[in-house]
Amino acid sequence: MESFEALDLTPELVDALAAEGMEIPTPLQEAVIPVLRRGNNLVVVAGPGSGIMAAWAAPLLERLSPEEDGLRLLVLTATRDVADALAESTGRLATATGHRVAALGSPWSLPGKAHVLFGTPADVLAAGRAGDVSLSTVAALVVDGAHYFESVTGLGAVEEVMEFLPSDAQRVLCALPYTETLQDFASRHLKRATVVPPQRVGGTDDSVTPRGKVGLHIATGHPEETVLATVAGLLEGDARHVLLFCRTDDRA
Repeated sequence: MESFEALDLTPELVDALAAEGMEIPTPLQEAVIPVLRRGNNLVVVAGPGSGIMAAWAAPLLERLSPEEDGLRLLVLTATRDVADALAESTGRLATATGHRVAALGSPWSLPGKAHVLFGTPADVLAAGRAGDVSLSTVAALVVDGAHYFESVTGLGAVEEVMEFLPSDAQRVLCALPYTETLQDFASRHLKRATVVPPQRVGGTDDSVTPRGKVGLHIATGHPEETVLATVAGLLEGDARHVLLFCRTDDRA
């Protein structure tokens, strides 16, 4: 696909994407944007570097009108730092659509006036209970980094946030890997969700690179001899790749 215009995004939003260095959509963006513009639930099996943020932010900013009162898009993140970074990136796109963007737990001001709000589940729940934020008008929810919630904090707080949302709110789950636990979570909370890219039935997607182990070896004494011996030993063993870091150009 030659440009974002072919995905029926407005010229203003296309220009905002171009200003961020995005002129040609990635395959992931080509697949995700039409699904979200239709208002469907979605599971995105992808991580940082795939263009995932623009893939969900652009169509949701276009679909959810800033002229309607209240919070329209809620994005749950693993940490406050992630919330702040995503809010900053989305805020630059939102200049083309007129949405107000905020992040909880950061210097971003007036979260209660925002159309788009980023925050951890704990911060969102605290703001809701304090009356600082109303979740009753949320039209779309994005769970960013769902695999982090599964492995570190658990999905309980995410489910608790969902209980406060309108039942017809659009829901987007972003995760890599997309584990059996997350598949079960999606089957319960994202009804009739499209999965991008499609997953192989009965297992994981063949396109996902198998994960291995990374070992660290520090050379001391006579570096050249030690490095050569270490590399030779690794390559004779199970190692598939060896990457060398040198402190100076001369050593390299």
